[in-house]
Amino acid sequence: MRLFFIVLLLFSLAACGRAATPPLLELSPAPPTEPVRIDYPPTGAVIYADTIPLAGWAAIPDFTIELVDLDEHVVAQVAVTGADAAWTVELVHGYTGAPTEMLLRATPIVSAEPPIYYTMVTIALAGSAARPAETFGTITFPAEGTSLGGDFIPVTGIASGAPDNTFWVILTTADGAVVDRREVTFYNPQSVDAMPWTTELTTGGYIGPATITAYFTSPEDDQPITATVGITIIPDAG
Repeated sequence: MRLFFIVLLLFSLAACGRAATPPLLELSPAPPTEPVRIDYPPTGAVIYADTIPLAGWAAIPDFTIELVDLDEHVVAQVAVTGADAAWTVELVHGYTGAPTEMLLRATPIVSAEPPIYYTMVTIALAGSAARPAETFGTITFPAEGTSLGGDFIPVTGIASGAPDNTFWVILTTADGAVVDRREVTFYNPQSVDAMPWTTELTTGGYIGPATITAYFTSPEDDQPITATVGITIIPDAG
């Protein structure tokens, strides 16, 4: 599998079993065909902390969460027992190496042949020494030089260490006029981890070169998360 985190190089929960849903994380019931779902951490997360707070939804009471590397070695695992719909648990992983891609997967408590996996989530795991800076992030979409049309621009990225897990994303014209600005709040109970975020900017009818910038604090403080992304807004083909 191709490592998804190369663009980045980039609380404590109950030990096991029933627990209240973590604050700020909204869970919805899993479909009947999905016995267990992992809602946190999401795909694309980069974990630097010594533990991983897990949260999700289950239609069955007992299962195991495994942390597995790409060679199918189980790095860590934890049992969830007595789950009642929403569940939370903390997984201690002990990994201290360089960033590497891993899978979180839910399996039956009793192993089966062939193996049964209820769900899988792809994350990256890294030791705390590999964390780039106190606060950092990136805009993953749109890419530098992209041409986009339409009334709205989806923007995605990864961020870590933002105060209160909140920052601003701004769309400006070639002459610096603000077209749109959005406050983004994302779920990251361990602020040292890097979590995906998403927002949407309105183009307001503007056509031409533009810049998207993400700021940890007020844009007037001039503290962007990462380098800004230059794009071109074109007329909507539709």
